[in-house]
Amino acid sequence: MNKILSVMAVCLLGMLAVTSCDEQEAVSPASDTQLLGEAASPGLGCTSTDIINGTNAVPPGPALGDYCIWGRETFTLCGGGPQLSLEGQFNSFIRPLTAGWFVGDTPLNQFNRHYNQMSITPKAGNEGTAPNVTCFFPDVFAATVDNVSGVEGQPLIGPPLNYGRGYYQYDPATNTPSVIRVVVLWRGGTSSASNPVGAAEAYAIRVTSLEAIAGIGGVFNSRVTLDQRRVL
Repeated sequence: MNKILSVMAVCLLGMLAVTSCDEQEAVSPASDTQLLGEAASPGLGCTSTDIINGTNAVPPGPALGDYCIWGRETFTLCGGGPQLSLEGQFNSFIRPLTAGWFVGDTPLNQFNRHYNQMSITPKAGNEGTAPNVTCFFPDVFAATVDNVSGVEGQPLIGPPLNYGRGYYQYDPATNTPSVIRVVVLWRGGTSSASNPVGAAEAYAIRVTSLEAIAGIGGVFNSRVTLDQRRVL
């Protein structure tokens, strides 16, 4: 009898562990997946892969490109870094919500480099022309073109939209995104929105997957999978 009870207890603990993992919005493995080339610069104490899930009442087709209808998911880098807004199509646009942080990008093969070895291009000066609105459903937030990185140029969904410089390209004919750059965020020191040199703290984000997963009743779930590192 004691042996049977022990087996049942182990099975129950296993079921609870699976349930707990399923309910989490972010899953961090023990180490970076190292998808590209270079070894990570050491000693900065934060390297992980994370999954951010959102639920959005979105019809299929062109409305997938509607910036406001996706709402906003929030995510904090490395647990204690800047808070981000993941907004727009697939919740794929990355915007710092914490004051004083700026955004730009660097080539994909530089993800594992130290900040001072990256070739960073700031978003400032490459903002584009749209959107510049306030979104009201399902969340209220300003969808301005500055200090945010998302789709590159004009995806041509509905009216032509130009988001300026972004970290991925999008093919509206196949609903296929292609990540082309690493997002970099920095703050402090002698840096500014238009000049990343001399920053006091910085993070790199490499998005590995952007998905719109169809659910029941026309609901789509966004899923953003990303690697994050503190690089300064």
